Amino acid sequence: MITGQQDYYISLIERLRRMPAETEWLEYKSNNTDPQMIGEYISAISNSAALERREKGYLLWGIADTTHVKGSYSGDSHGFG
Repeated sequence: MITGQQDYYISLIERLRRMPAETEWLEYKSNNTDPQMIGEYISAISNSAALERREKGYLLWGIADTTHVKGSYSGDSHGFG
């Protein structure tokens, strides 16, 4: 059973996937397990969202950059997945 909160996030992800391209506050990543790189992306998205006067920025894992198609993510021992 999907809760109201789950429904909200599913809807949000679908809206973000329909964006025509990545923006300063939206990044798609199909797969990345490098903690340093993830931290840099989070910092950059946060800063860019603030500069664009947006309340939030988004970094979506499991979404291909060009097609915005959901794929599978194979995590590793870092706890991603």
